[in-house]
Parts: sequence; structure tokens; C-alpha cells
Amino acid sequence: MLTASILRILLPACILSMPMVLLAQVAPAVEWHRCYGGTGSDGGAGVTATADGGYIMMGSTQSNDGDVSFNNGISDMWVVKVDALGDIEWERAYGGWNVDIGSDLLLTTDGGYLVLGRSGSDDGDIVGFQGESDLWLLKLDAAGSIEWQRCLGGTLFDYGTALKNAPDGGSFVAGVVNSNDGDVSAHHGGSDGWVVKLDAFGEILWQRPLGGSGADSIADLVVTASGGVLATGATDSNDGDVSCNQGGSDMWVMELDPDGNLLWQRCLGGTGNDQGMALTLTSDNNIVITGSTFSNNGDVTGHHGEEDMWLVLLSPAGDLLWQKPYGGSGSEYGHAVEVRPDGGFILAGRSNSTDGDASGNQGDLDAWVIRTDGLGELLWQGMYGGSGLDAASNILPMPNGGYTIIGDTRSNDGDVSGLHGMSDLWLVELAVDPVVITSPLAPSMVMDVFPNPAEGTLFISFALDQPSRVSLSWLDGLGKKVRSEQSGLLIPGPQQVAVNAEDLARGCYFLRINADEHSAMTRVVLW
Repeated sequence: MLTASILRILLPACILSMPMVLLAQVAPAVEWHRCYGGTGSDGGAGVTATADGGYIMMGSTQSNDGDVSFNNGISDMWVVKVDALGDIEWERAYGGWNVDIGSDLLLTTDGGYLVLGRSGSDDGDIVGFQGESDLWLLKLDAAGSIEWQRCLGGTLFDYGTALKNAPDGGSFVAGVVNSNDGDVSAHHGGSDGWVVKLDAFGEILWQRPLGGSGADSIADLVVTASGGVLATGATDSNDGDVSCNQGGSDMWVMELDPDGNLLWQRCLGGTGNDQGMALTLTSDNNIVITGSTFSNNGDVTGHHGEEDMWLVLLSPAGDLLWQKPYGGSGSEYGHAVEVRPDGGFILAGRSNSTDGDASGNQGDLDAWVIRTDGLGELLWQGMYGGSGLDAASNILPMPNGGYTIIGDTRSNDGDVSGLHGMSDLWLVELAVDPVVITSPLAPSMVMDVFPNPAEGTLFISFALDQPSRVSLSWLDGLGKKVRSEQSGLLIPGPQQVAVNAEDLARGCYFLRINADEHSAMTRVVLW
């Protein structure tokens, strides 16, 4: 397979002065999907793969029929364990008489799970309720039974958004607090973002409200190499911890040390409302954030319409390296981002546009997945859903090079079948990414493709560790195959092979290289 470093070398930008179309790939197709729920309103927030090849999923349910065996009240946190084909192995609703909602989950080292959300109940599964709404954290065993639970917050409306394992066996929890009592101290005013460090049993080691006198929130966090956290969310304050607001609500990024001290913070955006929803780190510790932007000034250029999905890359110190809005004249929103092996990014959220970067909308809102290179240039985009409201909450890269997405659907047509009621938790398995096909068992296939750009003839330097049958396919800027060399050339091992491309027009292409069951793809410019 092509390594990330080789792919970064082999994916030059198309030369804009040349008479060509920009290279675009067809989005992966839906391999299978499942709707889960009952006749009420149900939805998905988080998903992760389990060691047996299945998935553990969580979200919320208002149903008490269909796939939901028991509901405690108005809305319950819902956890569903499925096998590799999406068949339910067990499911359980957690909560009390009021509104209880799930937001995030993770695996624990003992084979169980931590699940996070919020609770407005003071009965049922909830013990220690403190106010209008609490952050609610549950430790489950492998079968879904509650081992312990914690209500965190105060007397006002507080809730949890994100959860990460800490290096010492505890966890970090992020959320939003309006309280200034109970577990919350040093609240700034309005709503604050909240980061809490817990031990392995959910006991608070330290807590830190973050914000100013306005409305501030934290949506996601990652753990740093030092044992602290990086977090993102939104702020419309310009006091307290915030000293950089550019107008309206800004995407807000901050780093805390292992003791919860604020090291730095940055506001990103313009005069419109902008926010961060998810972040991750690249291999060189740059910070990748997705969310949404309504701005077209300040830090934002290239805005398309009402609200755009926004991708931002920061240095480890929080300096803006580049930013890219994606969308059309409608509304787009980024809810998840992951780094891919070639250094590019995969983003998931929702869209209702039919122009600009967005195409293939099937009606109202669709789950929207986009793939970019390492500089944020769009490689492909895919709309998934039907005629109703559909959205992706999270995306999970799979070892075979495909993706699993979880979200909500209100459709029962297009890509969706089997809807139970008002809305369902929706699990979708996508086919292999057409840009970079990876396999953990694949040998290193290609060392170089050169020259690139090429005129007439180019060379492929193979690094196969065993004799292999090789075939090549050329795809044009719309992802359509324009030439194949299907003879299956036998490559005995490391070898340089000349490829004649004189009959192809000038432009940008993808060259797919197949060696037995392994495959790789790179961008080639011909002139």
C-alpha cells in the first residue's frame, strides 16, 4: 500500500492554468445499513468497534416498542450492541421519568463501557441527581449492566458532551454547565464549558469551568501527550478566560495542562456564528477541528451560503495554518473528523444544499461525508439518506479502508429502509474509500510514481515482497474509468516499470494499481 509520506509526495495539486477539470472521486456506496428504534423518536450519537467485529452504539430513545425492550420515561439514554452484520445482541435503555440523553461512549480495559450524556430524572437508574439536568456518567459491564453511575453538576442545567480515557486509568469529561454550586465552582456567568478529570471510579479529581459572562460550551476534547487536554467548542464571551472574540459566536480552542490549568486559548471565526464540534490530532500534533461557520470575514474565506461545514488546521501552539469551508447555498454542519493514512481527512455531518460543493441530495437534510487531501482540497463527497431529515453524528474508519457512520434518519426511501417510527438510530457501513485503499496485511506495493507531472511516459517503482500480478486502471476527473491495462503483468518483486500514457489527454487522473488482492491509488498529472 502507499504510505502516508509517499502519498503526500504523490498527490500534487492540479495545475490551474491547464485546461482540465479538478479531480473528483465517486463517494463510497452504502454496503449495508440498519435502522434501530421503535415508533417514537430515536437517534444515534456514538459508535465504536468491538473486539468481536461488531459495534457498540449509543444515543437516545423515546420508544417502548420495536427494538426497544423497555423505556423508563420521556426519553432514555440507549445503548445497543450489534454483531458484524448489525444484528442486535443486546440493547438497554437507561434513565428515569424525565428526559435522559446519551452523547458519547468509549471502551474500557475490562471489556465494559463508559457512557456519557445528561439526565433530568431523579428516579429509575439515576442516583444523586442535583438539579434541572446533570452530566450523567455510567460504567457498564460487557453485557450492559450498570456497575456504577455518577451525576455531575449543580442545581441548574448541566450536560455532558464528550468523554476520553486518561493515561492513568481515569477519564476526562467535557460538557456545559450553568450551575455554580454542587460539583461546580468558579463559574464565570451564562453557560461555561466544563472539563472534569475523574478517577477510575468516576470520582472528581479536579474540575474547570471555562468561559466568560456569555454563552460558552465545549463539544469535544482529546488527550495530549503530556496528559492534559485540548478542547473545542464555542464562545460569545470576551472576558473571563476569553480574550479574542471576533463577533457573534466563535469557534473556541484551548489547551489545559494535566492539572486543569489553562495554557492557551484561541477564537476562530468572523462576525457570524461559528463553532467547533469535533477535533483530533495529526501525526505531527497539528490540531484538526470541524464544526460550522456563518462568517465570510475574519478567519473565514470561501464561505458558500447560509452555514458551511468548516475544517480548520492549527499548529500545536494554536496558530491558524489553513481553513476550508465546504457547502452550498443551504446549510451544512460538521460533526466528526478523522485523519486518514495519507494525511488527508474524512468529515461527517449533514447538508441540505444541491450546489457548490454539495451534490446528490435526496431530500431535505442528508448525512454528508466529505474526503479531503492533507491541504483540505475536496476529493469526494457523498450524500446519504432519503426524503426526510438525515444526519451523521460520528464516523468510524474501518481496517478494510471503509467507514461506518452513525446518526439519525427520518427517511424510509433512498438509502434508507426499515424505518420504525418518527426517527431511528441509523448505522451505515460504507464501501472502501476510493482515494486510499489500505489493508493492515498488505505489503508495501509502490515506492514511487515519477515523473509527476509526466509527459507521455511515467515509471512505477514497485517494492513487492513476492511475485504478483499487476494491473492498472486510469480514472478521469469524474471518477470514470478511461483506460485499463488488464493483462495482469507479472512483477517478480522489486522492479521499475514504464507506463505509456501518450494516448491520454492532458489533465488530472487517478491511477489505480492492483497487485493480486491489494490495491493503491495515486493522483497523476499528464501534460
